[in-house]
Amino acid sequence: MVHRDIKPDNVMLAEGHAVVTDFGVAKAVESSTGASSLTSLGVALGTPAYMSPEQAAADPHVDHRADIYALGAMAYEMLTGRPPFTGATPQSVLAAQVTQAPDHVTVHRASVPPALAETVMRCLAKKPADRFQQADELVPLFDALLTPSGGMTPAGTQPVPAVDYSALARRASPLRVAGLFVLAGVGVAAIVFALVRALGLPDWVFFGGVGRGRRWPAPPAYTR
Repeated sequence: MVHRDIKPDNVMLAEGHAVVTDFGVAKAVESSTGASSLTSLGVALGTPAYMSPEQAAADPHVDHRADIYALGAMAYEMLTGRPPFTGATPQSVLAAQVTQAPDHVTVHRASVPPALAETVMRCLAKKPADRFQQADELVPLFDALLTPSGGMTPAGTQPVPAVDYSALARRASPLRVAGLFVLAGVGVAAIVFALVRALGLPDWVFFGGVGRGRRWPAPPAYTR
């Protein structure tokens, strides 16, 4: 199936997925003498701003790579705010599709990651053989570009070694664990006691906090 009219108006977002609509000008691809050809020949159909050069020239051998070109044109517009070619008339846009090379994505938006810009520009290659040959080729590229580093490993980083928690558990004896808890408790108590003294608070504040369940002298009564 060759859609032949991939454009923003025909792509809808639903529950996190892109859904292609309007197959009014789509044509089924059939096998003929070992090659793929369209059942209707010699008619340029589609939307000029997103039509591949072979579509614009009414090439009878348009195949699925025309849809890859249209996807590139749509991505180009999403990134730059304009389609690859514009013109006063549909005919001028069709002529540009056939004869002119589009400006590089970064000409209109320098902040686009280089890998993404090159992917889009390859989709817009004039010759179908120079584009991605299957849409499946684009999936891993876009998946990589969605990572925080844009598909690139930051320089100077090293992989984090895996921690063998089972080995750590085997080495942790009950006595060692109990000793660590005692040391941690003593350390916390020492810090709290130091804070009580530093703030000038009475000792019963410290003993009341660490001696839960024990009876300590009641705090002195304050009178006005």
